[in-house]
Amino acid sequence: MMRLIQYQVDQIEQAIREKELEKQNINSQKIDTIAIVSSDEVSEDYNYESKEEIQRIQKDIADLWYTLRTAELVPTATTEDIQIGSKFSVEVTFGDGDVEQFAGILVEDTVITGMEDGKTVLYTSKSPLGKAILGKKAGDTISWGENQGIVLDVPLEKAPQFHKGR
Repeated sequence: MMRLIQYQVDQIEQAIREKELEKQNINSQKIDTIAIVSSDEVSEDYNYESKEEIQRIQKDIADLWYTLRTAELVPTATTEDIQIGSKFSVEVTFGDGDVEQFAGILVEDTVITGMEDGKTVLYTSKSPLGKAILGKKAGDTISWGENQGIVLDVPLEKAPQFHKGR
């Protein structure tokens, strides 16, 4: 069972809305094209291509809904350590001496690619950084390979419960 945070649920719901709109646009284009095209051969080719595209989009939508229906929402944390769903920031010193700050939300796994909106970055618990910070608290030192860091901030902001009716 996949475990999601509310941000991921919101992203999946947005993807569903976008795919529904894409499907509507294909149907609208199909109607416009059929009205304009006089050749039966061109019309049949377009119908076949648009039908395949709509089927692909419908499958994508069904897969996204399945993910939402079968997923478990991460419960609210009662500790100050980093868990799935925790927002965090970490300052990392790499083996070559470069220092960089990472901030985001720790998730179990990404559901759809591109879940970065310029504000929120998702780090999976399976990534090297995710493994290093899981269970850590503000002020803890982390390390993996030649990289070392300090956990700067661990706000206790967790995902709310799913809406009823999913």
